[in-house]
Amino acid sequence: MDRVSASKEDIARRRNRNWVLVFVVCLFIGGIRAVSLKPPLAGAFSVTDSAAAGTWVIAHRGGGGLRPENTMLAFQHAAELGVDMLTLDVRLTADGVAVVLHDATVDRTTDGTGRLADLPLAQVRRLDAAALWADYAGRGVRVPTLLAVLDRFAEQRVAIEIQDDDLRAAEIVCATLEQSGLGSRALVGSPHRKVLLEFRRRCPEVATSASTREAFWFVVYHYIGLGRWYESGNQVLRLPVASRYYDSTQPGLFQSAARTGRGIHLDAVNEPALLEQVMHAGAAGVITDFPDRALELRAGLTESAGDGVRERSAALGSEPVVRQSPGLSRRASEETMND
Repeated sequence: MDRVSASKEDIARRRNRNWVLVFVVCLFIGGIRAVSLKPPLAGAFSVTDSAAAGTWVIAHRGGGGLRPENTMLAFQHAAELGVDMLTLDVRLTADGVAVVLHDATVDRTTDGTGRLADLPLAQVRRLDAAALWADYAGRGVRVPTLLAVLDRFAEQRVAIEIQDDDLRAAEIVCATLEQSGLGSRALVGSPHRKVLLEFRRRCPEVATSASTREAFWFVVYHYIGLGRWYESGNQVLRLPVASRYYDSTQPGLFQSAARTGRGIHLDAVNEPALLEQVMHAGAAGVITDFPDRALELRAGLTESAGDGVRERSAALGSEPVVRQSPGLSRRASEETMND
């Protein structure tokens, strides 16, 4: 009787293990499908330029720690600093115009109140977008339209985050990029997967960043040793610099992404020590509210690397070859407040 009971227990344990194995296999196959059944990789946006320039310095909302976020004032200041890319957020007004604003309401960043989706553009344009900044309040800083920003900074790389959970937003952003003719300098993302997929469907030639699901599967692929086989419709992986689930600052993660032709842009990197750490580790880009700090640190790292090259070359009796970081030309603008 004991043998029969033991035998039944063994069968039950094996059956449970088999179900676990089936579940893991199904999960893995589902992940492959979730990643691979995306639109093809867009080829118009090159992230490999960062290999020559060093880690890209990306001004988060124009550098919201230095100037009022998502305003012409912030974007102009960041461009003058010499950043490699701007990021901005897009939402629709009540009359369907794409404007540059992060929150669903205008309360936090302007002197107005209410949901942006309930306000027509004419009313939004009367708001002071620098109301909370003593140095800039009352000086005519407005909420800009997406088209105005693209026209003003036509030679600047721009990462656009569609914040509205609305397929119309994908359609309008796509149409705005086509109108401006600047799709080749844009990188589009969204926290809403259906919006991102709709944008890819409408503008397949414009590069996009990874959805949350796509980024998750890249990390899974990396940790199980299959990072180089990752395929998806994105060209950039935008990851949080701090995650409870994995270390997004490890060099191996950056190398794994680079093998697939992608760069990792780390979000919310503001502390000097952390900026230096991820630059050393090989991040393709850092998204920061303080681009001045990041540019200064990168210049110091580049100079140190150059000194090392010169010392090694002197020891060998040869002249060093110094690769210059490609600069971004900027359209001159006399007006930095309004669009």
